[in-house]
This record gives sequence, structure tokens and C-alpha cells, in this order.
Amino acid sequence: LPSAAFNLGARSIIQGGSFILNTRIPRMILPISSVLSGFMNFAPSILVYLLFHALARYPFSIHMLWAFPIIAIIFLLSLGFAMMAATGTVYYRDLASFLPFVSRMWLYLTPIIYLYTLMPDSLSWTFYVNPYGGLFAAMQQILFESSSPRFSFILAGLGWSIVSISAGIMMFLRKEREFAVRI
Repeated sequence: LPSAAFNLGARSIIQGGSFILNTRIPRMILPISSVLSGFMNFAPSILVYLLFHALARYPFSIHMLWAFPIIAIIFLLSLGFAMMAATGTVYYRDLASFLPFVSRMWLYLTPIIYLYTLMPDSLSWTFYVNPYGGLFAAMQQILFESSSPRFSFILAGLGWSIVSISAGIMMFLRKEREFAVRI
């Protein structure tokens, strides 16, 4: 989910080059629409997940409603990173080719393919350093443990998303005028 949105957003300005040159619209629409597209592609997989959740006999609980604010925080975090990546890709075209490798490595550092409970206590600080780490650990808590997520995971993810979206918007707006020249 985040890597697809991140990679689509990174290419959005370059792929929309002729649109930027010929139309006078807010350029920020391009990375926003790319990230939204990535999340819309993710939406049907939620239904597939719910089927597998039921087949695995995990319980359905009211705590699963926490998934909506967590996904919203992941969206904001991904949008901020996509805006930064889109800005960087205008200046360094090879960045778009490098980002899938980075997002794949980031995947291995995030509790997506392993349970967060398998992480030794001495390394639990990594959930707070990794922008997505606490959010995916919180998802595991609500989906597999049927409990409320640890508030510190949500708070860390929210903090990272505020920093990400703020830095992404500032970087994008600061360099936006030069996009037409660089494309």
C-alpha cells in the first residue's frame, strides 16, 4: 500500500509533464491523485483480506474500526513522502528507478511480513524510528489480537505523518515554479 502510493507519486510530475506545461492548475493535484489512485487500488484487497481473516478464524471485533484512522494516517504519511519524492524526481530522474528498491528494503524493516511481537524488546525502539513501523504494529494488534492499538504506536505514526506532510508540502511548493523548466 505505501510503497505503491509512494512510487506512483514519485513519477507523477514527470509523467504529467505535458499537462504541467499546457495547463494552469495546482501542480500538487498530480501527486495527490497518484497517491489516491494507489489507495483506491488497495481498497478491493480489504475485502479479500476480510475473507482470509474469517477463514483463519481470527475474531472480528469493534477494535477493527481502528483500521480506518490508521489507514488515514498511512495515507497522509505516504502523501508527504510522495510529494518529496515527486519533487526530487524532477531534479534527479534516476530517483524514480531507485525508489522501488528503497521501498522494498523499507518493507523488510517494517512489521508487515513478520509479527511485531517477534521483535526483541531491545529493538522495540525501531517501531518509533520507522515512520510506518508503529502503524503496522498497531494494525497487527487490532487484527490479530483483537485489542486496541498501543497509543504510542498511533502517536508516533501521527507525528511522522505531520512531519512528512509538512515537509512534503513545503518542499513541493518551494520548488513548484521550477518544474516547467526542469521537465
